[in-house]
Amino acid sequence: MKREGGFGAPLSFYLVVSTLTAWIAMGYQLVAVLMNPERMLGPLAKTLTTGTLIAIQIGSMALVPIVMAGVAFCASGIFHLVFQLLGSNRQPFEVTFRAYCYSVAPASMFRLVPICGDFLFFVAALVLLIFAARGALRLDGIRATVE
Repeated sequence: MKREGGFGAPLSFYLVVSTLTAWIAMGYQLVAVLMNPERMLGPLAKTLTTGTLIAIQIGSMALVPIVMAGVAFCASGIFHLVFQLLGSNRQPFEVTFRAYCYSVAPASMFRLVPICGDFLFFVAALVLLIFAARGALRLDGIRATVE
């Protein structure tokens, strides 16, 4: 991974991959809700029509890229701040941001697995973030794992 080059390329990669996988996962969720609305939504299901459920899901899908961009900046900012406070990071924010985007986006492919995809995503993202922090921020393996 290049350590410089701006925010555009990593953010674009992160947004494309994570938005597509989130949309597919939301599609799974919509199918589950439509199959058995009362089980998924409880008493609220009696007040919502199928068209309303689909409209809500489409509206949520439209917000995904905006939310994902915010998550990328906030999460990498938190990681950067923690590394700075612990004295492990002497790199600019851009390096932390690039490491976050290029490690979490591939892990989001695990969201395509129904039922246990979010758990697999969490584990894969954690492992890839450790490797990214180790390589990009030039930390040793123990320090990258602990922090």
